[in-house]
Amino acid sequence: ATPSAAAETAIPAVTDMLGALIMQRRRLSIVVERLVESSGLELRKVARDMRVGSLRVVERRRAQIATTAGRLNALSPLATLERGYAVARTLEGKLLSSSANFVEGEEFRLTLRDGTITARTEMNPFRSKLTGHA
Repeated sequence: ATPSAAAETAIPAVTDMLGALIMQRRRLSIVVERLVESSGLELRKVARDMRVGSLRVVERRRAQIATTAGRLNALSPLATLERGYAVARTLEGKLLSSSANFVEGEEFRLTLRDGTITARTEMNPFRSKLTGHA
């Protein structure tokens, strides 16, 4: 064979190889597109699951906070005052929690749900002394 015949024989082989490469590139492109699409779907699913999970966590925390707030409110001195109770203190601020702490004729402050008033103890004519019992 002559060099020209060899070149003619080689050229179709290169053309075939080029065609095969183009075909492989198309196949590879299709595979990559499917992988990207599949990964995108998986990524969206993971993002949705994370969003749903985080919303559940937030709702659980919100419920826990509401429960704790309710308990704290029930124990609050202000809630106690709202139920009709009052807190008595000396003018200096010392708590008067027993009738024995009161001195006849002395002023004290009475804290109610809507403010504070100043009062004075008086002897109950039906008691021999300030004991808290009639």
